Amino acid sequence: MIRGGHHMSYVMVATAHGPTVESKPAVVKSIAAGLAESSHFTRNNRDEAVEIFAKWVPGTDVAIGKKAVKHISFDPRLSPNVMRAFENAEDEVLMNTLKGAPRLDVPSLFRPQFMAEVQQEHPEYFADLPQLK
Repeated sequence: MIRGGHHMSYVMVATAHGPTVESKPAVVKSIAAGLAESSHFTRNNRDEAVEIFAKWVPGTDVAIGKKAVKHISFDPRLSPNVMRAFENAEDEVLMNTLKGAPRLDVPSLFRPQFMAEVQQEHPEYFADLPQLK
């Protein structure tokens, strides 16, 4: 909002060491599939997902979690708007914090092809989501 109403980034991120991504793409894809499946479960069982989370994260206020979880999309896909949001955030950092630093190649860092393959192989994890624009 401070940036003048442009896109805000929201993405669930799983990170991996570059050489691992290159040498073990099946492992990376299985992690993407797990993220997609767990996101689907959470979208369809929000209260239960908060209760599960609270078992593993001490001090979680379950009542607040159950209110908050309703406002998160749990959409693991990388839409064009999400990618633009990251580019906008990068612009902000480059203009105000790291002046003159080189730009990142965001799509090559996020590797959206893994989730795209999961979506093709497991459409049931995405059937309740709107089409990406």
